[in-house]
Amino acid sequence: MGRMSDIHAEAQDAYAYMTRRAPWWPTLESGHAWDHVAYVGTMAVAYVEAALWSSSADDETPLDVLPTRIPGPEWAAVAMTCAYFYVHNARDLLTYRPWSADAGQAGHDMWLTRNHHGAGFWDHNSKRDADAYAAGQRLTTAAHALGEAYAYLADDGVTVYGLASELDAYDAANGGGVG
Repeated sequence: MGRMSDIHAEAQDAYAYMTRRAPWWPTLESGHAWDHVAYVGTMAVAYVEAALWSSSADDETPLDVLPTRIPGPEWAAVAMTCAYFYVHNARDLLTYRPWSADAGQAGHDMWLTRNHHGAGFWDHNSKRDADAYAAGQRLTTAAHALGEAYAYLADDGVTVYGLASELDAYDAANGGGVG
């Protein structure tokens, strides 16, 4: 089983948890609730992939080349972080490219932008398309509101933590909770 299969298998339990903990899914404006869950699921997997390749162990080995494991509660926290971000920013994510066509790009950009990696939401759309450019700026502001997150290995040298947000701080920055 390849690394991607492992990531997807570990994420499935988190998505089941997320849908039980997120009763507001059916209240979103457009599309079927499962379309939104699928978008967030793809977003969360790409978010973790970006976190692993952009983070390293204490010896500077990139986490994406190590045999890592992400426990279910950490996946659930990632899924909820992506879900909260999505709900607060769905209009921009679903209207403007590249995010409207690629949920994985949204997850990737979310990790890079929130951690000030020098790439992310803000660098996809030129100022020639004022609406798309403004959407990128709004998504950048929202990602920065999440605060930085730091993927790290636990003492066992395999388990990865630190991927998710403190959602209370995000809610406060965005005018309250969701749902």
